[in-house]
Amino acid sequence: MKTTQDTVQIRPESEALRKRLSETLASMPAGSRRKFKVMTSSVSTNQGAGKVRTYRLLDQTGVRHFIMDTHAQIPSGDQKWIVWSHSGDGQNLVDFATKAKIRKTDKRLLVLEDKGNEAERSKVLRRLLNTLSAPDYHSRIFQAGIVEVEGKLTLGVCSANLEWLRIPVSDILALHRLSLTELEAYEIDSDGSWLYWPEVDVHLGWEQLKQLCDKDAALKAKQRSANFNQRYGAAIRGLRKKHALRQSDIDGLGSRQVSRIESGHCRANRNALSHLAKAHAMAVNDYMGALAGELDES
Repeated sequence: MKTTQDTVQIRPESEALRKRLSETLASMPAGSRRKFKVMTSSVSTNQGAGKVRTYRLLDQTGVRHFIMDTHAQIPSGDQKWIVWSHSGDGQNLVDFATKAKIRKTDKRLLVLEDKGNEAERSKVLRRLLNTLSAPDYHSRIFQAGIVEVEGKLTLGVCSANLEWLRIPVSDILALHRLSLTELEAYEIDSDGSWLYWPEVDVHLGWEQLKQLCDKDAALKAKQRSANFNQRYGAAIRGLRKKHALRQSDIDGLGSRQVSRIESGHCRANRNALSHLAKAHAMAVNDYMGALAGELDES
């Protein structure tokens, strides 16, 4: 059966954004580029049967032009807006949101601080395209930030679907003892898979963070994953012992972390698997294949 493919339509509302978007798309693999169509008008041009997702990109110039354009069209449907804004643009943003008929910002609007850094803007555009090209784009992390809400430090995370999660840092066991400076020293994977704090070696993905907001989802996920984590950890332990390695022999991972992985208390992320594979003198794919063999034997 032939499957349909979603199309992501992107309309940059200024020449500077159009140029930057074209350069970013040109540097991507052809397979990823095919999922995108750069629009020159607000009218959908999709001819396929798949779902169309439309993202409109605006900078300060684009916002002003949009407000002043008496012929600006606001098509119905799944229209999302990403705006780069300066600190003094408050009234323009209000006028823009009114004209664009944005009453609720969640899943509709994301405002980014424009610091005039072209390299940073290119990085953000690339991450946007990478996350949007993933089948599970709705659970890929596009942006994040640490803010204060009602006197509590809060981690805000935005998906490529422009959906927000907001979690008090005090509810995140791996982070709750960190200072503000340490909390802000995170990285976002280029494809939005993780938020990563390198100083404390903590990876958090969208689904993990969502479970902190939704206790029912957390319970179901825990029930699904607990048994697998234990079996996978046992496979890691069995393979290590076959290679006559000690937990302390895994460069890049502490003995305590290896122990937690092997006991099933935490899952081996990509970084951990890379270190484990290297300690076993294997490529990551070969190491994961060997683990699959261990799982089959258990």
